[in-house]
Amino acid sequence: MKKKNFTLSVGLLIGFFVSAGIGEVQGNPIVIEAKDYENKSGAIVDEVTHLSGIVPWEWVSFNAITIATEGDYLIEYEVASVGGGGVFQLEQGGVGTVFGTATIPATGADDIWQVASHVVTLPAGEVAFGVKGIGDNWNAWGLKSITISEAGAVEEPEFITIEAEDFSGKDGDVTDEGTYLSNIAPWRWISFDNVSIPETGTYLVEYRVACAGGGDYLNLEEGGTPNVHGSIDIPDTGGNDQWEVISHIVELTEGIQNFGIKGMGDAGMHGVSTGSDSRRLTEPYLLLMVPA
Repeated sequence: MKKKNFTLSVGLLIGFFVSAGIGEVQGNPIVIEAKDYENKSGAIVDEVTHLSGIVPWEWVSFNAITIATEGDYLIEYEVASVGGGGVFQLEQGGVGTVFGTATIPATGADDIWQVASHVVTLPAGEVAFGVKGIGDNWNAWGLKSITISEAGAVEEPEFITIEAEDFSGKDGDVTDEGTYLSNIAPWRWISFDNVSIPETGTYLVEYRVACAGGGDYLNLEEGGTPNVHGSIDIPDTGGNDQWEVISHIVELTEGIQNFGIKGMGDAGMHGVSTGSDSRRLTEPYLLLMVPA
């Protein structure tokens, strides 16, 4: 039987995503509990403490809240998804106005919660929010809460992009395709040395991946040591040329760091191919990744 393998590619993520840093949060935030929804589509499941089973074109609406002044607001969603990659939009219910979209991170389990966020412009007055899954990623996700806060100035963050072809070392069976790396099977590895981390803290690490079958996962490691910063599952994206973004949150230490990516999983299963198109280490953690 063939080994599972995946591909690491580069650079294109910058063209597909824009980044915005969130400034100082002002005023008292408004928290909407997902369980207090007004209405929902039939496939979404009321789990008493949260909602689950949200996929493209399923929706949930909420009672109106009062927005004091027109302006930019930070919207934070407490979400969970095994595979992540789903996209949703925040709407004005019953009107069709779309305030913005955001992407669901891979949290690793349906009961492990992370925050997805974006900054949107809201009008003053009564606003009834709706959240609707969109796109073609069918990894289901859950919603626990929505927090609305007035945002201060939006500043451009610093981020680090590591191009896969700029690897420091690799397993001999990993193939350098010029603009990406391929044939990364379980236990095959790539190293990236001398990456400067500006300060100790929580970082969002993002990968753009393609996979004809999924099922394996990768480790982000401290190069040359057994230390693992975090792991993330490789989803089935529907083909080796169908790209999705996956991400996870890790703790990193200030200073010059050596990173490694290692394929993990069951090498005895049928062959699949996955790919990662770019990796960013973001400034601690007030960073928003939004589909362009």
